[in-house]
Amino acid sequence: MGSVHETLMEAERIKAWLLEQGEDDPELLRDMLEGETDIHEIRDWAIRKFLDEKAFIAAIKKRVDDINARKKAAEKRLEKMKLVITDCMNATEEKSYRGAEATISVSNVKPKLIITDESLIPEKFLKVKKEINKSDINKAFEEGEEIPGTSLDNGGTTTTIRSK
Repeated sequence: MGSVHETLMEAERIKAWLLEQGEDDPELLRDMLEGETDIHEIRDWAIRKFLDEKAFIAAIKKRVDDINARKKAAEKRLEKMKLVITDCMNATEEKSYRGAEATISVSNVKPKLIITDESLIPEKFLKVKKEINKSDINKAFEEGEEIPGTSLDNGGTTTTIRSK
């Protein structure tokens, strides 16, 4: 199997040659590319590599999910131990403790604001967030409207790869 770059360059050369000859038959192009290049083998190799990477990503995601679950469980245990320490400090009415492994201090926390009903908040305490509505702009473009400050890109192509 030749290099990907060399094979694609050869495929382009063959396509150009066929066009020069006045041939635009897709089946003839496919037959010539199959006979003269490794393009089909490279495509199939790339598909296998693509599927391998997809499986690798799925395995990593699963492992990350498992580790995150373990992390969450450890964080819960950490909070439980903090509560035990707090209960001990409260029971002994100590505000601070200096031990061999840690120094503990208990302090009051400033009260936090709790919003109980947003509809009752006076206007002066609200801020308005401006947000561009891209779906409405796209719809206006589709209807032929020109919107200052916007443009459309050239689009492009996409490759969809399904397996299973």
